[in-house]
Amino acid sequence: MKIFIVSRGVPSENNQTLGIFEHDQAKALAEAGHDVLLLSLDLRSFRRKRRWGLVSYERDGIKVEEINVPVGAIPKPVLISIGTLGLKKLLKHAISKHGEPDIVHSHFFDISYMTQKALDGRYKQVITEHSSFINTELTSGQIQKYGSMYAKANLTIAVSKALCQRMEKLFGVKPICISNIVDTDIFNVREKDANSCENKPFSFITVANLTPNKRVDLVIDAVAELIQEGKNLSLTIAGDGEARSPIEEKIEKYGITSHVRMLGKIDRKKICEELSLADCFVLTSKSETFGLAYIEAIASGLPVIATRCGGPEDFVSEENGLLIERDSLNELVEAMRFMYENAKSYDHEKISKDISERFSAKTISEQISDAYASIL
Repeated sequence: MKIFIVSRGVPSENNQTLGIFEHDQAKALAEAGHDVLLLSLDLRSFRRKRRWGLVSYERDGIKVEEINVPVGAIPKPVLISIGTLGLKKLLKHAISKHGEPDIVHSHFFDISYMTQKALDGRYKQVITEHSSFINTELTSGQIQKYGSMYAKANLTIAVSKALCQRMEKLFGVKPICISNIVDTDIFNVREKDANSCENKPFSFITVANLTPNKRVDLVIDAVAELIQEGKNLSLTIAGDGEARSPIEEKIEKYGITSHVRMLGKIDRKKICEELSLADCFVLTSKSETFGLAYIEAIASGLPVIATRCGGPEDFVSEENGLLIERDSLNELVEAMRFMYENAKSYDHEKISKDISERFSAKTISEQISDAYASIL
């Protein structure tokens, strides 16, 4: 089956998370025997240095046809118009070079909207929705616009059960649920050095974009309270974003700078290394459409503390962690206190194996392949 996957970009040395979900899916489908071409529509500003116009290359064995249009922050209608024109040109180029697709599979609402306009009904379109934008308060115009888009697609996929329910309620469509992929070649259990573990503080870790939605400030509040109780613990925070400065100010205010490491944005390899050194993963998001960071932590053998925020309910259980209510400091402190005392009792090998099998590239690619077959 020839599949075009339409992405907002491709991971690179300079930005390893750009288009990562789409790229992981492309690799998985190629490994499953499909003929996969990744179409990259990069509309970032000219400050993101790259070659403009059409570019052809390979990334991790996946053929990429890319169009770079330096747009940046402009009004949404203008962005959509420019992006649609860019995609029309990219599709024409890709088809002339690689032949016609059986499926065009786009990700995220705006890219999917532009893809649908560019296709103009000529090929079967599958949409996978991940965006936390769907969990915000949408206007009636947005509901009508995107609801019409999902209804016109041949198949719509959402990455969690909660997102499926949200989309059905908002748009009247019934997506099927297929999760994102965890890279089990990178995220797996690593044996800890017994000598280095002696007398070391209990280590919590958070991996997240530092935005108000992730509520990392709440984790700082809980850490400060537990340290005040006399708990010997540390917190590692991997990630960057608009909420970093307020978080750092709060760490200073509590006087716990010696207990907290701020790593900034790091790549997957470094995240994996940091997870292998930790005892428990904690993230108290207000909203998640999936929650890949939790999955990667569990695949690394860590028990997790997560909020009931849309995504984690699909995979966090008493076997691999704790679910708490959003914005509840009391529940968070209690959960972290429990993990401080009981994290070693979790079967790290088993929780890694269970989550890895469920979200492996092979498992997810089989589900997607079956979904494709249902519309061909």
